[in-house]
Amino acid sequence: MDSSKVVCSPSTVQAHPGQDVVLSCRVEPPFDLTHETLEWKHGKEDVHRYPSLWDYLDHQDSRFFNRTSLITEYLKDGIASLTLTNFTNQDEGNYSFCLPELLSCSDVTLTENSSKVVCSPSTVQAHPGQDVVLSCRVEPPFDLTHETLEWKHGKEDVHRYPSLWDYLDHQDSRFFNRTSLITEYLKDGIASLTLTNFTNQDEGNYSFCLPELLSCSDVTLTENSSKVVCSPSTVQAHPGQDVVLSCRVEPPFDLTRETLEWKHGTTGFMHVYRSGRDNYDEQDERFKNRTILNHQNLKDGNVSLTLTNFTMKDEGNYTFCLRTQTPFMCSDVTLTKIPQMDNETHNHPGSAVSFGVIPAIAVGVLGGVLGVLGVAVVVRILAFRYLRRFCFNHSEEEEEEPAVIGTKL
Repeated sequence: MDSSKVVCSPSTVQAHPGQDVVLSCRVEPPFDLTHETLEWKHGKEDVHRYPSLWDYLDHQDSRFFNRTSLITEYLKDGIASLTLTNFTNQDEGNYSFCLPELLSCSDVTLTENSSKVVCSPSTVQAHPGQDVVLSCRVEPPFDLTHETLEWKHGKEDVHRYPSLWDYLDHQDSRFFNRTSLITEYLKDGIASLTLTNFTNQDEGNYSFCLPELLSCSDVTLTENSSKVVCSPSTVQAHPGQDVVLSCRVEPPFDLTRETLEWKHGTTGFMHVYRSGRDNYDEQDERFKNRTILNHQNLKDGNVSLTLTNFTMKDEGNYTFCLRTQTPFMCSDVTLTKIPQMDNETHNHPGSAVSFGVIPAIAVGVLGGVLGVLGVAVVVRILAFRYLRRFCFNHSEEEEEEPAVIGTKL
């Protein structure tokens, strides 16, 4: 006993208002504490006293009256655990546990827990038959390995993890053999639950709770009605030009964590984006160092891929797919070369009128106009001569008429 010492662990305990907390200390090396005197203090306030075999609370501070209890069943193993009920922020501070006979003490700090549970994204969409992940975390993060984790769908039990193992005895039959907790991230404060083979009956609100924290968060699971659209469906470019192939998902959702793939016809991959980054390992050699994905717009559901230094070999059909969606969502865009001017005709290929025909047409039109004008001149000349002759004959008749009249008289 002379070399024994008191150790409190953990040295810091966090609690939400209204929560019951346990301040746990022990003696090392362990020995039976049943007949020892145990004292708990909060600053100068008496919290709890156990002077061998019973509790002695005559000097207990009124703030802790009827709120403390010593867990005596572990005393024989050298463990002294004190339960404090209905925590308030006035209970925050330093607590000392002492074994007066050993002249040994140890401290534990009690603070209000500011941690909260957050599920993100708050809405998850899935196609029928797809496996989905409902991801939640605690902020600020701490190890969840020894915590109790609960998932519910309305009033139905989806998954329960009461520290270190899954407990599925009360799991709703609809989720039997369809849920699995990704335990490798629990130490980082992340609780991700996989639900396999989604159906429209799985739609609705899911609640994830940490009972010890009295904290919960919700995530909504819905059937995915999204589709991929590439617009414009045809893109034209000059050789050497940089072109942008633009696609989007409708209605939009964050594509940052999705797998995005571009293919050119039946050849290899033009560009692959997977696990939050560009993956060039599978890229076709022809597109090496020639593609640039705009990461900034992915969160808005927009996928803009730039292809540099366009050549005629790049012409053809390109298919963009969201591979993480089931079934895969894809859309096509066609890339073509802009038609060049014809060197002989100076027109685009396929034009019905060449440059050399235009002067002939102009001459023909001009000849037609001159012909019409010539006919008009001839008609005027003939008309003038006719009128002149008519006028001359009429004047001769007027000169002969008086003689005739005189004879009659």
